[in-house]
Amino acid sequence: QTSTPTDSITVPDPANFTPSQPSPQESEISKQIGESTKEQSALAAEAGAFRAGEAQKVDIVGLKTSEQDFFSKLQQQKAEFENLTAEDVRIQEQLQQESLGRGITAGGLRPIEAGRLRQNFLRKTEKAAEANITAAQLAGVQNKILTAKSLIDIAVEQKFGTREAELKIKLSNLDILLKDPLLDKATKDRAEAQAL
Repeated sequence: QTSTPTDSITVPDPANFTPSQPSPQESEISKQIGESTKEQSALAAEAGAFRAGEAQKVDIVGLKTSEQDFFSKLQQQKAEFENLTAEDVRIQEQLQQESLGRGITAGGLRPIEAGRLRQNFLRKTEKAAEANITAAQLAGVQNKILTAKSLIDIAVEQKFGTREAELKIKLSNLDILLKDPLLDKATKDRAEAQAL
């Protein structure tokens, strides 16, 4: 029988295989990783729930709804103002059309045109004032939203800042431990022992 490349490979018997135990340092690091992961998850969940509760207290959703309402109203008023501005040209064209064939002179048409343009100007002025009021209301709501968000951030920082800082320190220390050259050698030695 000819030998194949697989004939020379020795496969360890799984019944006789016993993995080497982690070193005390590896066990401690594994424990720290587990604790840090658990703390990160818990902290994120608690901070998120707290933030949502605070947002509900200051009615962020209501403020956002008001912001959108004022923005929509302002857009509508802007469109109305632009229509009134375009109306100036239409007034002039309409008066010229009406005067054709009626014997009205340019001098006789000017006072009528000036009166209608003045009326349109007053409507534009009124619409501009309404838009300015709406813009001020929108800015006020936006400032309330910014203030509310800022206060929520401060409350979250006051409640969870210490825990977040402690967790960052733990993670930083863990990172330093994982970069320890002795750990790398111990890990390599254990891997080699398992390979035998």
